[in-house]
Amino acid sequence: MNQEIDHNSESIKSIYHQIQGFFKNPFDYKLSLKSLSWYLIALVSCYLISSLFHGSINIPVNISELPNGAGQFFPFPLPDIIELIFMGPIFTLIYFIIMKIMIKKIKIEKKRDSYISEFLELISILLVGILVAGHFIHVTYNYASHLYDLQFGGYDTSNLFLFLYWSDEWLGHHLIHFAFFFQIILFLIVEYKLNDHKIMSWDEIALSVSLGIGLFILLGWATYEGQCTFPLMLLCFILLIVEIIIILIKRLNPLRFPLIFITMISNIIVVGFYFFWIFSYGIKPYYPFIYQPSELSNYFDPVNHLLEIFIIIAIIYLSLFTIKFIKNYKKKDLKNEPK
Repeated sequence: MNQEIDHNSESIKSIYHQIQGFFKNPFDYKLSLKSLSWYLIALVSCYLISSLFHGSINIPVNISELPNGAGQFFPFPLPDIIELIFMGPIFTLIYFIIMKIMIKKIKIEKKRDSYISEFLELISILLVGILVAGHFIHVTYNYASHLYDLQFGGYDTSNLFLFLYWSDEWLGHHLIHFAFFFQIILFLIVEYKLNDHKIMSWDEIALSVSLGIGLFILLGWATYEGQCTFPLMLLCFILLIVEIIIILIKRLNPLRFPLIFITMISNIIVVGFYFFWIFSYGIKPYYPFIYQPSELSNYFDPVNHLLEIFIIIAIIYLSLFTIKFIKNYKKKDLKNEPK
């Protein structure tokens, strides 16, 4: 009886150790994979935190040019203030720290490598400024448009409204999403300059697939209620073509470069999704060409299918784990089998 218990205990321990061996320690993941993971986690957290706040704050202002201008105030939504803080200085600081850590890992063999590292750092600072400016313009002018709507009863073609609309929907949105896109480009360039190019483990690959879908939400789905969908779709298509050409010319294995693998997945989904969108709803005869969901009475909204998307990701992950587990278990069983 005791021998049977000991045998069962040893079997459980053996399976436990096998399961442990299948998962790579997340701290040992490739630097570029960890960096993009933290980047997206920080982005989602900073974006969603404003939804926890409600109400508005009265901002005092004195207008010296008016006799009765002293002691005036206007209400400003508290969630907008929180978004300005978290999507501005806080998120961009996190992004800069992540990028700084990656750039420091670039091996400096020649003076040229040092110049490249400094240049990449300067570009990351420039993108921080563009992103902060984009969020400030979008949030403030979006609220200004709301106040105009309340006071004058909706959209019109007056110079004031055209300026507010352009600042919010065109300038603000384009700056934000262009900054995000070129931050990802910078991630790709830095990853290529790193020396960590081993084949990814199976769980790194599974994580990369999930991040590819997450990147699609950032560079694809998040743009479709705005005016910059078409240029982002075009940029993703160009990046996909460039990546394919580089892979063929340099003979790179995408499984050695997580960010290339992730962005290829994202780019394919972005281009495929908007081809589906254009095929389903057509295009406008003027820029921005792509119809927004608010312009359509019946449309496909990925947000309404998030549960299904997460279930599909979980199925893919568990399937990969099961296949790997069975293969390794069979190999071990064959080794222990008496000859």
